[in-house]
Amino acid sequence: MTYTQQIIKKAIAGGYKGYENCEVYLGDDGNIYTFGEPLIEEKLFLDPKFWQALGKSLNWSNAKYTDEEKGLAKRIPVPEYTWREQQHKFLDHIQENKDPESRFKILIDNNG
Repeated sequence: MTYTQQIIKKAIAGGYKGYENCEVYLGDDGNIYTFGEPLIEEKLFLDPKFWQALGKSLNWSNAKYTDEEKGLAKRIPVPEYTWREQQHKFLDHIQENKDPESRFKILIDNNG
């Protein structure tokens, strides 16, 4: 399975249903479908709901930080812009003539 397919699968696990209320799923052949029709992946990557669901699946809603004064690790909520920041990083990546697969590899490797 490609990194792109893994990312889409994680977004689906995070609650992504597709654009215009179309159900999105991975077919047995590894392709992404809505109502049995092939889906254009680029439409997913421009959809804020895709990035919100991906963020939920990859736990972008929480972040770890170390309180250096107390030496304690704590969890604090990350502001809403985290998914937007990741979407913008993706778009910047594409504008640098890099492929989506290499950006999604970074996300998978960093988030498990």
